[in-house]
Amino acid sequence: MKVAKRRRREHKTDYGKRIKMLKGRVPRIIFRKSNRYIVAQYVSSKEAQDKIEFGVSSKDLLKHGWPKENQGSLKSIPASYLTGFLLGKKITGKTENPILDFGMQRVLHKTKTYAFLNGLVNAGINIKYDKELFPEEDRIKGKKEHTKIVNVNALKDLENIQKDEIVIFGKMGQKKKIEFAKLAKEKKIEISNLNVKKFLNKIEEKEKKKVEEKKKAEAKPKKEEKKGKESESKEEKKVEEKPKEVDKK
Repeated sequence: MKVAKRRRREHKTDYGKRIKMLKGRVPRIIFRKSNRYIVAQYVSSKEAQDKIEFGVSSKDLLKHGWPKENQGSLKSIPASYLTGFLLGKKITGKTENPILDFGMQRVLHKTKTYAFLNGLVNAGINIKYDKELFPEEDRIKGKKEHTKIVNVNALKDLENIQKDEIVIFGKMGQKKKIEFAKLAKEKKIEISNLNVKKFLNKIEEKEKKKVEEKKKAEAKPKKEEKKGKESESKEEKKVEEKPKEVDKK
């Protein structure tokens, strides 16, 4: 019986992801959420030993004009965005482009993690990103913060979704997922943990490949039949061309 490492059991470290990131030999931007704050660190690694170059917490926003009355919202989407922006301004001037490390936390579209990434991008950090995954400007400015997140497992639930609600798909099979994605695309419903366009495009590409493979498979026996007929006709011609043996008797 193989026992998982302690930090893996505690859901603190995914060693598979960590090894891949360390192989890149590139600095990492670590994003974490505590019960009250957003914490971000700029980390470099040498021989698998991490060194924190500098860090930022959403608590630091109080020094930069965050209202003291809203201390309880230092873990919100606007706070995540500003924490990313603040860290990004500290990083600017570094030669190496960093990569993001979200650890073992669940990353959902248009949430705090992507608000943090949006802040880094706007601060001038060169990181790959998709604008569709960022929260809307109203939510970053704090105008549309009170949105409900709904976990959906049935098509009926998806049909009853309201405009202010964000959908999260539960665990489901591929066929069911395709049905849900098609309905979400028709009704223009926002899904937090699935990029509907990319998902459906990938499925269409797979289906096209399957159709092409079937056509090729059907074409092969036809070619073999033709070759067989050609070889038979050649043999018949050879038999006809053979001179008749004269009886010496």
